[in-house]
Amino acid sequence: MPTPLRATRAVWTAALTALLLPGAAPARAETPADVQTLIAMLVGEYDNREHVAVEATLPDSPATGKKLVKASPRYLFIHAVDVPATEGADAYLEWREGERTGPMRTQRIWSYVAHPDHIEMRFYTLLTRGSDAMAAAADKAAAARGLTADDLFTYHDSCVFKMKRTASGFHAELEPGRCVMLQRSQNLYMTVDATVDVTAETVREYTEFDYARRDRRDEYEDRVYKKVTAK
Repeated sequence: MPTPLRATRAVWTAALTALLLPGAAPARAETPADVQTLIAMLVGEYDNREHVAVEATLPDSPATGKKLVKASPRYLFIHAVDVPATEGADAYLEWREGERTGPMRTQRIWSYVAHPDHIEMRFYTLLTRGSDAMAAAADKAAAARGLTADDLFTYHDSCVFKMKRTASGFHAELEPGRCVMLQRSQNLYMTVDATVDVTAETVREYTEFDYARRDRRDEYEDRVYKKVTAK
């Protein structure tokens, strides 16, 4: 048995080793109950067939003047993961075109940090290496633990959602008029206003795009996914 002095030295050595070793990271704080509830609600498999059928009957240009970008059939898979490069509790989202095994459309990490009066929701896009790794992985949680900051892209703090509890789940929104993004494919700036609503059965994303260039018509999207199976 070590003497008290040796025991003290052992504790300090272990602490310093944890601080100095490359890649060593502090343990995460316990996930708050509201965030645990939110992620549990999200996890599962969804499709948007019902919403696609409804949108097919709507005009392309409603009274708002913005063009409706109609949804195409997609499946959405949401997994609870832990990405060391983010600050919060994480969910991995994977959209596929047409059917469950259809072509990959989009991948995101939604990360949640609890504050006294709201939950901060930040979204990350996966860059090529991380995107390929997550798409190929059978075990999404294990693959997510290998993601680094170099595998992720996120926007500035004005594009972070504030989320709060509702009677049926959670509602998140951006501060109106503050989130400005660059559409790189067309070198076009746009202001994005968006909300996200989560219940035990649905995920809804509503987004408006106001373009800086006047020859580009403003648009909006309404995406509603209904849970098919929980995981």
